[in-house]
Amino acid sequence: MSEKKSRRGFASMDPETHRTVSARGGKAAHARRTGRTFTREQAVEAGRKGGQAGHAKGTAHEFTAEEAQAAGSKGGRASVGDRPARVAEAAARQAAAGTRGRGRLTPEALARRAEMARLWAAGLTLAEIGRRFGITRQAVAGALRAVEGAAGVGDDTAER
Repeated sequence: MSEKKSRRGFASMDPETHRTVSARGGKAAHARRTGRTFTREQAVEAGRKGGQAGHAKGTAHEFTAEEAQAAGSKGGRASVGDRPARVAEAAARQAAAGTRGRGRLTPEALARRAEMARLWAAGLTLAEIGRRFGITRQAVAGALRAVEGAAGVGDDTAER
């Protein structure tokens, strides 16, 4: 008994139609502000995993280490857009105004957050910023989310 393959649904579409439908869905999700935005570190990790899968299948392009790093950095920068700059501006305003938000932050803590946001806008990763301040990458992400939340800058400032 032979089974017929269904001609309905997403899985039965040709690869080009798949891409078109997926792209429309992604654009619509971002327009509704429900789309997932990746941090620089997440984009680099996704690229690494994709490369490993390509090598396993034998379809990967061979990059030098420098080319791979440049591509990962470019993807990371593209994934966060101008958000780091907006967060840095908001943090600077909060520090200058002495805005304390929900917590009781000292002027020193506000200045520290502003410096973290400035470094993020300058292109440093969350891990690099954390090393400079002697804190974890997650603590930096939390501080940037707090700045963003207090200022209403946007969604998903730092990875969750």
